[in-house]
Amino acid sequence: MFNYKINIFTSKRVPGFTLMEIVIVLALFALASVLIAGIFVNMQTTQRRVRDNQELITDARYLLEVIAREVRSDFIDYTGQPLPVNTDVLSLKSPSGTHVVLAHSDAVTCGTVYKCATISRDGGTVSSITSKNLAVEHLQFYVSPLTDPFPTNVLSTTEDKQPRVTIVLKASNAPKNPRPSETKAFYLQTTVSARAYVR
Repeated sequence: MFNYKINIFTSKRVPGFTLMEIVIVLALFALASVLIAGIFVNMQTTQRRVRDNQELITDARYLLEVIAREVRSDFIDYTGQPLPVNTDVLSLKSPSGTHVVLAHSDAVTCGTVYKCATISRDGGTVSSITSKNLAVEHLQFYVSPLTDPFPTNVLSTTEDKQPRVTIVLKASNAPKNPRPSETKAFYLQTTVSARAYVR
């Protein structure tokens, strides 16, 4: 349906649009633009969150594998006394006699604003084994058995178990996303046994 306007020079009726029709079309176009822009922003936000979570999981799994590799290749350092049921510090001895300490360290030790996992060898430099995009909120080591199953004098009461360590890790992407609504935490757990059985 067309509205007609009159050309003042020729006095003929020419098809065209009224001002009201143009205003309605512009309003509909603006509304559609706002809706499309909102959908685009939501898609970008969702894509960023998925990417951050994927990076968090990858970094946390890598950290867990680094710790597990140390436990597999070394021996638990019992130092002649029972260990605590759970701790955030794990002492190991390598086959060559090197003393290795894995720990959940504070921000000052890590040199960042968040906690991390660290390693030191023979009491030397403490270095972070955590990715720069990962905050280690919780790291616990559960050792079993609590007493050394490989003492120099094996008694009938000595446990005949392969030492194993259960590692519980809670990590977040807090350094990357300082806003609490965008910070996600991820839990990982694994149990690792030493490869060598010396009895």
